[in-house]
Amino acid sequence: MTHQSIRRPLPLFLLLSCLSLFGCASLFGCAARDESAPPPVDWQMTPEAHVIYHYLLLQDAQRTQSVNIGQYAIQQLTEYDPNPRLYLEGANFYWQAGETELARTLLEEALELYPENAQLLLMLAQVNYGDKDYAHAAEALGDYLAV
Repeated sequence: MTHQSIRRPLPLFLLLSCLSLFGCASLFGCAARDESAPPPVDWQMTPEAHVIYHYLLLQDAQRTQSVNIGQYAIQQLTEYDPNPRLYLEGANFYWQAGETELARTLLEEALELYPENAQLLLMLAQVNYGDKDYAHAAEALGDYLAV
């Protein structure tokens, strides 16, 4: 055995020791909250901040593929800022997640507010076509062409 082969396990041992020490330290950080600590702050956001926060939450839900978080974010977004772009973002999120019924419902809700929005109509046609609902896809395309 050479001198180098004896020394190799030592850095590995130190690394594992540091990782286990870090793991223990992080467990102490999860300990019960001190009763004398102030309660968490309930932030009062402006409507703009609310929209930005929930838009970022939707982007994170898309990244993590979390339909429940995405659905919450979409509901909040359309409540605070019901504009066609956010409805399209939400419908696209649902469609990519395979939730075509939720996408269709959201698009129909948006079209009640914006009946002549070409992008909403085209997306509805695309969702219907993807579900092989050709009659409703053709109807949405007809509405799209009429705009």
